[in-house]
Amino acid sequence: MKSKFSIATVFISITFNIIGFSQLDSGDSNYVVIGAFAIKDNATLFVENTIKLNLLPKVAINPTRNLYYVYVLHTGDSSMANGQARKIRIETPYYDTWVYKGTLLGIDGKQIGANVGSGISQKLNFEEKADPKITKTETSTQVLNANESVEPPKQNSVPAEEQVTKVEDGAKGFIFRITTTTGEELKGEVDIIDADRLTKAASYEGNKPLRIKPVNKTGKITLVCEVFGYRKVQKEMNYNSPESTADVVIKNGDMVVPFEMIRLYKGDIAVMYNVFFFNDAAIMRPESRYEVSSLKEMMEENPKYKVKLHGHTNGNGSGKIIRMGDNKNFFSLTGSKDGHGSAKELSESRAEVIRDFLIAEGIEASRLVVKAWGGKKAIHDKRGNRAQENARVEIEVLAN
Repeated sequence: MKSKFSIATVFISITFNIIGFSQLDSGDSNYVVIGAFAIKDNATLFVENTIKLNLLPKVAINPTRNLYYVYVLHTGDSSMANGQARKIRIETPYYDTWVYKGTLLGIDGKQIGANVGSGISQKLNFEEKADPKITKTETSTQVLNANESVEPPKQNSVPAEEQVTKVEDGAKGFIFRITTTTGEELKGEVDIIDADRLTKAASYEGNKPLRIKPVNKTGKITLVCEVFGYRKVQKEMNYNSPESTADVVIKNGDMVVPFEMIRLYKGDIAVMYNVFFFNDAAIMRPESRYEVSSLKEMMEENPKYKVKLHGHTNGNGSGKIIRMGDNKNFFSLTGSKDGHGSAKELSESRAEVIRDFLIAEGIEASRLVVKAWGGKKAIHDKRGNRAQENARVEIEVLAN
């Protein structure tokens, strides 16, 4: 166990990183926040855990909410902030990372009110955390509001030739061309799997020039492309001779690897990995809009589609359930109503809010079915590092 002295040392070193213990820039400030805390000691412990991942966290205060924010990036570039937040959510345990736009204060005892944390519940009824040490601190979703979100990354307007990363020794040029069957480009990523170790080596954005280094000596890799609403495509390749793989062509020195994505068929099931909910709530967070809109587009593209929305939670407890109010705001807690219920009821309400969004967007109710599972069909240990993935909504194609 870390001594109080070592924790205090960490806290002091972090606070000196905050500009002059004074108010940080307002204006177009964007902060990539990985935690929000009512208690300073909890923020300190959280910072100590985060340092181990080399995220270089800093602590600041939200003066309007009297909360300690732990952030890893402060920038005036909203696209950069949203991209970094998305990366952290995918590649680290901090799946609650979001972008805060506004004013934060440096650590200064005189600025902290006596009512810090009043009215904020630290108990999580449904979304049980993995590590008891983290349970004590990672309750940031309890204090989010509609203005704190990760927006879906916007299309990059930088010319393709300027997107090429710095050339490294031993790296080869690749372009992962992700398209529909009609040739329309799709937003997505390709995972590179080290076929020798059977582990994921990296993920790369599609439809842009890349410089990729080898991941093993044999050159054996597996490329996996998953885009929501489409069937997964997998290709085996040897990095040392990629041109020997079927369909791969060399263009301007780059290996162009095509991924032609095919829409889901009857019987297929897809997880809505990029749909997130406020904690203990049947209300989607703003960054979920892109994926539910993709589902809407899929339903519009083929009027014969009929899908079942399967709702799941992490755990089977009961407790508070926050639902939409009469304003039908699918992506904000504004106007929401507090209630109480079981994990199964929460999973049902989450699936229903996606169904209701689709209906509000013009999809016929008869094409949408809801099934609630609660925590009965967990895909990971409910206290493991990937426990949050248990809280999900899946779609099953019933007809196409």
